[in-house]
Amino acid sequence: MTARHTGRVVLITGAAHGIGAATAAAVVREGGSVVLGDLDVPAAQTRAGELGERALALPLDVAVAASWDACVAAALNRFGRIDGLVNNAGIATGHNLVETDADEMVRVLTVNTIGPFLGIKAVLGTMRAGGHGSIVNISSCAGLGGLRSNVAYSTSKYAIRGLTQTLVHELGGYGIRVNSVFPGYVDTPLSRPDWVEQSEAGQQPANVALGRTGHPRELAEVISFLLSEEASYCTGSEFVADGGLMSVVPPRDL
Repeated sequence: MTARHTGRVVLITGAAHGIGAATAAAVVREGGSVVLGDLDVPAAQTRAGELGERALALPLDVAVAASWDACVAAALNRFGRIDGLVNNAGIATGHNLVETDADEMVRVLTVNTIGPFLGIKAVLGTMRAGGHGSIVNISSCAGLGGLRSNVAYSTSKYAIRGLTQTLVHELGGYGIRVNSVFPGYVDTPLSRPDWVEQSEAGQQPANVALGRTGHPRELAEVISFLLSEEASYCTGSEFVADGGLMSVVPPRDL
């Protein structure tokens, strides 16, 4: 066990399940404290209970600025500081252009893109006051190459790339680093909403170089690194954790 997060506080969205929950566990394991923000408050409270006194579960609707303000205020009241923010919460609808109406596009963009924007604004004051911070925005390989039949999700994840790159220089002067992570096929409730065999996560066959899906904890380790001082000279970087997905050319008959 390392102690690279000792004394640090990280706010993680969508922390009740999947990559967010695994990241919360990694931060606590390495000496830090975490705020688990999620709409699924009971599940977030369960995760926090498993992690102990250095974990706090709070209700958070990332699409609502007032919800962000309340969450950040409660986090500061409990821990006195916020050193890291992981914008992990997201939704996917799985429709192509013809099937996607304007309401669906707005809903996905509001959660997946406006949500991180609001979160960064909400923590900016405390990070500036502290003279440092690390923001990790979770995009997707759908933000590197268009995801077939999922126009809203792909658009929202491409936008995360733009948000991250735009803020690098604006926030760098305050000592705040901004990086993005691009997961591939990772076994989470978002990617497998009807799947209950979580014990088999990261072991499913996949058409990638490593031949299998990813486990949430494999992404959590990347995110934990970016949150830490070990990544103190990393900002504006795009970290791909996809098992080789983006390097695989599909068979000709697809």
